[in-house]
Amino acid sequence: MTIRTNLSSTKYFLLLIGIIGTFSALASGEVAQQSFGQSDLIHTHEEFWERSHLTYIIIGCFYLAKLIINKRIFINYWTKREKSHLSWFITFVNSTISRYIIACISLIGIVLLSITGALGWAISHGQDTDPISEWASNMFVGE
Repeated sequence: MTIRTNLSSTKYFLLLIGIIGTFSALASGEVAQQSFGQSDLIHTHEEFWERSHLTYIIIGCFYLAKLIINKRIFINYWTKREKSHLSWFITFVNSTISRYIIACISLIGIVLLSITGALGWAISHGQDTDPISEWASNMFVGE
């Protein structure tokens, strides 16, 4: 195994654990919402959670498609049915441009996840306890 293979496996594993972890975050968020009540801050935090969750789901689906294509899972079945569409998709998934697209989506996900965390901190510890959470709550909630 090369270092690149080990890093790719680690990347896939961390992405999977992160996506699974968001479901437990959703459950704890529901409990917190019942405890703190409904507010604009909680609603904004929930919106940013949904956006960041969707971003990482998209990345996960892309990597799943790449895994299926590179391992040739179901390829023989698909090539008999939709050859032109499949060959375009395979070319896109394995292209250099797709790596840059995923890198850009990942950066967007990092920003969304950071804002979600800052808003979560503002909910649990107060809006003025941290400069980043204060900025995020003022910028996106306006309280």
